[in-house]
Amino acid sequence: MAWNEGQQPRSDAEIAALFGPPTGAEATAPASQQPGAPVSQPTATYIGFYFWWWIVVTTLLALGSFITLTEGKIGSAFLGAIFTGLSGCYVRYLYRGGRFRMIFIIF
Repeated sequence: MAWNEGQQPRSDAEIAALFGPPTGAEATAPASQQPGAPVSQPTATYIGFYFWWWIVVTTLLALGSFITLTEGKIGSAFLGAIFTGLSGCYVRYLYRGGRFRMIFIIF
């Protein structure tokens, strides 16, 4: 599969900065691949914020779509499911190291 331009997989150090150190077989990696390698903290925080924000948005969209479906509003539930899928694809893009980040705040 071809990579999108500018999209790179996360290094072990970036993953460790976001989710904590690995356990089990991954913890015995060579010293050059240990998760304690220096990572730019603002970058890790920046990436983590958008990733977790969109995880919450995707979860709320899925919940809202399900509740709307139980109320019998098929059209709205279908539209919610479409938005949930798009949001989920964007979360996957961010998880894989996507560089384009956006946020919508609706009051």
